[in-house]
Formats: sequence, structure tokens, C-alpha cells
Amino acid sequence: MKYVTAKYLADETGLSARYFTRKAAEGIIPGAHQPSGPGGAWRFDLNKFRVWWNASESYGNRTWHPSFDSAMRRAKKRDTGNFPGVPVQLLIDELSKKYQQQLPGRR
Repeated sequence: MKYVTAKYLADETGLSARYFTRKAAEGIIPGAHQPSGPGGAWRFDLNKFRVWWNASESYGNRTWHPSFDSAMRRAKKRDTGNFPGVPVQLLIDELSKKYQQQLPGRR
């Protein structure tokens, strides 16, 4: 049995860590617990999580909204990969236009 953090799940799925901690607090994710008690960090049984994730994905039971927070944090830490020489902020602005919403940290 391997236990992982919400950040690990966020990196693996592309959703935010907050999404997983909220669902865990609601009792929706099987195998989620707080080993240090209420108010402590959440840990997730990776095997139970994957079974739940695959089942809910195949039935379309997941309700979530895209989060740009974790993507923006990762983008600021690395170069633009396939777009050498293109500033990260330019790519963020293009995404903002595409999804027509204000991204966090932008005015």
C-alpha cells in the first residue's frame, strides 16, 4: 500500500491539490485520511485512488473546473519547452484569451 499527497495526485492528473483535499474532506475519495488528525495533511491510498479515478472517469461522474494555478506555478519554474524564445507570460495571455477568463495574478 502506497500513500501519496494531494500534490502528487495534482501533478499526476493535472487538477489542483485543493480539488483533491476538498473531495477527501467531503468523503468522496476512498482511502483518503489525515494521519495526524483533523487539520493535518491528507494522504491518499494510491491503489484505491486509481480504482476510484478510473471508475469515475469512465462514467463521467467527475465535476471539476479547470485550475490554472498549478499550471502557472509549473510554467514559471521552467522554460517554454516547444516554444523557445517565447516569454511564458505571452503563453499565459494567449491561454487567458482562449478560455476568456482572468487568470490568477493578472489584472
